[in-house]
Amino acid sequence: MKTLLGTYDLQNRLTGRFEPAGLFEGIDESNLRSYEQDWKIAFETRLPGDATTAERLAANAQDARWDWRRLAEIRGNPLLYQMYAIECAGRTQGIMLVKKGGNFSLHPDHPKADLIYVDRLATAPWNRRGFVGEPIYKGVGQMLLSAAVNLGFEEDLDGRIGLHSLSGADAFYRDVIGMTDFGPDDENYGMRYFEMSSAQARVFLEPKEGDGA
Repeated sequence: MKTLLGTYDLQNRLTGRFEPAGLFEGIDESNLRSYEQDWKIAFETRLPGDATTAERLAANAQDARWDWRRLAEIRGNPLLYQMYAIECAGRTQGIMLVKKGGNFSLHPDHPKADLIYVDRLATAPWNRRGFVGEPIYKGVGQMLLSAAVNLGFEEDLDGRIGLHSLSGADAFYRDVIGMTDFGPDDENYGMRYFEMSSAQARVFLEPKEGDGA
């Protein structure tokens, strides 16, 4: 089931203006079609089918082989997983999949406490530095992470979230979002593991100067 959680502002970098974007809990066929018809075509145009890991990293497209339709099918249990989408200007601008149970905090503020685990998060290719010369929308990733943090509060987890980052996004989670970097996880392909503590979650959700129109 797809539900509109609210309408928020995304900044169009090309015009400097803010545009209304819908944040949805749940995704539907329109989001999957947008991924397959818009995102995948952009990936295939930018990268050869046999692109190496290094080429995908250089293009800021390490997630180019993710199959969101398949993910929606195999992680469709609403008691355990939740998906989110952001729509703006008639296209899907971002998608996220989170897991609501079975993951525990490493943070010294609350070791072994339950948290929301961000299993996958992706913004549309045309919003990415490195993939296009002039990215269009700013703030898609932050909006999706806000949804994960809010879910953490709704599930009585005090806003805690954790995730493993693709290497090209390490600086985003550490320096832009302000999550705690726990370093490479040998049990998850050496990907760096990040957490947002309860205290960090509250700070993250505070309105920032310049937010909104």
